[in-house]
Amino acid sequence: MLTFIPPPPEHESDPRTQYPAVLLKAALTAASIPFDYRPSPVRMPQGRALNELEQGGMVNIVWSATSVEREQRLRAVRIPIYQGLIGWRVCLLHYERQDILANVQDVSNLRRLIFGQGHDWPDTGILRANNLTVQDLQRYESLFEWLRDNLIDVFPRSVIEVLPELARHRNKGIELDRHIVLHYPSAFYYFFHLDDTERAQAVERGLNKLIETGEYRQLLKDHFKPNIDELAVGHRRIIELKNPLLPPDTPLTNPNYWFTPASMT
Repeated sequence: MLTFIPPPPEHESDPRTQYPAVLLKAALTAASIPFDYRPSPVRMPQGRALNELEQGGMVNIVWSATSVEREQRLRAVRIPIYQGLIGWRVCLLHYERQDILANVQDVSNLRRLIFGQGHDWPDTGILRANNLTVQDLQRYESLFEWLRDNLIDVFPRSVIEVLPELARHRNKGIELDRHIVLHYPSAFYYFFHLDDTERAQAVERGLNKLIETGEYRQLLKDHFKPNIDELAVGHRRIIELKNPLLPPDTPLTNPNYWFTPASMT
């Protein structure tokens, strides 16, 4: 039996671990692999979780956006958990400034704004690579507080994360922009220690089984199509950003792996 020990959610009401856990269990079950899923009892930010994984510490699996640096340190299963949805981003903003993105036509119109992001997120480097101003913070919850206090202008969130976060933080005077969606190619993978061939191959085998049966795409639809519909992703202005952090081995040409707004219909 294989034991999987991921980090727990960073905050007790943080929804971000739910789908990766569902997909992982479905993949292992599809491949008939006996497993025990047992999150670590210690809450930790993403950067520490990745360090623990690299050093053979208290976790043995972490899911995260990829980068060249992360794939050098860790073993990635290069089948994207969210099928690229993590790179489709809408912006949270202060309720008194709901139209600050109304006239944005391209990335140059965004350079007057201050973006909030986590200090150890690859997205921080992606935004900066597009010459955007980013305030990076250590604590995830602090980003909502800074937005509330008008210390940052916008907080881009992926289309899979934003609605539960908005529901939790709307009482802070935080609202959702309705005009644009940012897009950059991004993959969110299961990561393992470089030497952990057994777990990595088991998860890869299970994910490929889900792709064969169609459950890989169907699970994503079941969980996130309501979000895509409510956010009207296909009707927003798409602002394309470059992602120089994306490793060259990212399987961008495999159509089974990637979401487009049309693929959710």
